[in-house]
Amino acid sequence: MDAGRAAVQPCQERFHDQADSFGECVRYVDSSRQPKDDTQPWWRLGAYEWAAVAAERAAQLGDADAEPGARLLAAEAAKLEAQLRISDEAVCRFLETPCPAMREARRLRLTEGSVSAIANRPAMT
Repeated sequence: MDAGRAAVQPCQERFHDQADSFGECVRYVDSSRQPKDDTQPWWRLGAYEWAAVAAERAAQLGDADAEPGARLLAAEAAKLEAQLRISDEAVCRFLETPCPAMREARRLRLTEGSVSAIANRPAMT
């Protein structure tokens, strides 16, 4: 998962210029650099989990263009989580995020369909 995260981190440089380019860059890296062995699904999960969090943070900071991309990246990450049957706790450790905060963000994304809704909620401690 760490290798997938490292592979897509350069895409964040493009994020500041064009939010749409971030998701495109992540998908390009996914299609062109992923390993072709049994680590592939884990590599992809690391890439999409990290990218989804980065896009969600940008959306929370008011970048409205980042919100649709954040939802798409998060949906891809969720499919991979289900495929790999990985626990929330493992994902939280990888993302260095408290699980209650991650679960609340996921709930809001699913029920309200908006990442910016998360920014308008009181902070979770």
